[in-house]
Amino acid sequence: MAEIIGTSFEVVERSLKKMREKGIIEAAGKRIVILKPSALEAIFAEEK
Repeated sequence: MAEIIGTSFEVVERSLKKMREKGIIEAAGKRIVILKPSALEAIFAEEK
């Protein structure tokens, strides 16, 4: 995933960890489940 979006593994891992802690996603292995789509949309809206 990091290579696809042009960043480091560490950045992706930190971001996923924060989203897991907030209950926005569940991540296990290669699978990511979005639990709160509106919260995820809000994160990306803030970054624009």
